Amino acid sequence: LPIWGMLRTWAVEGIDLVRIGGDLDGGYVMLDTLRPPAVTAGYGFGVGHDVSWDVAAAGRGIDLVLYDHTVRGLPEPVPRARFVRQGIRGADAVPGCRTLAEVIDDNGHGGRTDLVLKMDIEGAEWPVLEEVTSATLAQFAQIAIEFHGLSRVLAPDGHAEIVAGLAKLAATHVPLHVHGNSYHLPVWIGDLVLPEVLEVTWVRRRDHEGKFVPRTEPFPTDLDRPNLPDRPDIFLGWTFSHRDGERGASGPA
Repeated sequence: LPIWGMLRTWAVEGIDLVRIGGDLDGGYVMLDTLRPPAVTAGYGFGVGHDVSWDVAAAGRGIDLVLYDHTVRGLPEPVPRARFVRQGIRGADAVPGCRTLAEVIDDNGHGGRTDLVLKMDIEGAEWPVLEEVTSATLAQFAQIAIEFHGLSRVLAPDGHAEIVAGLAKLAATHVPLHVHGNSYHLPVWIGDLVLPEVLEVTWVRRRDHEGKFVPRTEPFPTDLDRPNLPDRPDIFLGWTFSHRDGERGASGPA
């Protein structure tokens, strides 16, 4: 399956990763450039019950706009953040939802390239990725996204949608980190694991061209935490890393 190669992870030479957010479901591992001037504003889609990432990002000096049409408000105050009871959509009209480009324009961020995106929208990410342009995605220095329903890649329709969405992201960004969400059991195909839900952090390709090096450690890492306190992390092993024989890779395609 091409999905494993498309999600193979890379490091940025000389820049560490850091956990942003809480120790359970709300935290994401990201490149430690998440602060002004590299990033000064950001978007969170899918607020739910946890805003620990948002609080941590705001604490780094980032102004946020948080969107969720399924809740009435934030579960707790988030400094530097504004809540909008609205969702995000793909090409098809959905009541109470806007496209990513429309949302960016709504906030006066057209043309900005100092943005960060966090998205956990329970499967709606796939039509969003189908609709969004590479130019819009390129406005974000980092993207943390939770991919849902990855086992659908084993069926023809799901395979086409998932591979197309990942290819869209890979045109402008490079995957840095993956974490299997332990709310859901993974699928094993031979010695490779395919999580049903996978958290992936992407960094903008052009910002670090020539500085990408293969990641060779297994997942989860020391920065990862289980999504549930009573359920251990999913051991991904080297599924999304470069094995020893690939350490000489020149960089992400």
